[in-house]
Amino acid sequence: MSAEQIRKIEIALSRILLSIEGDDGMGQVGMVDRIKRVELIVNEIQQERRDEASQRKGAKWVMGAIATVGGVIGGVLTWLSGILENKG
Repeated sequence: MSAEQIRKIEIALSRILLSIEGDDGMGQVGMVDRIKRVELIVNEIQQERRDEASQRKGAKWVMGAIATVGGVIGGVLTWLSGILENKG
């Protein structure tokens, strides 16, 4: 292998390493840092989705409780009106 071939291989390896690690001095972000950033964003989105699902579940529970209480009140009112009609 000639010295020129070795030099080309070294240049190519240097470019590959630079793209993987980046160069803070030049402001170039490498693939490793980009992947870390993407993973953080994905984790945040997943947590937000879990929180939203939990909030929806809580809202459904509250609506169900309100409907139940409303049904009970309606039943009591119907029962009372039946009693009042029988006495009158």
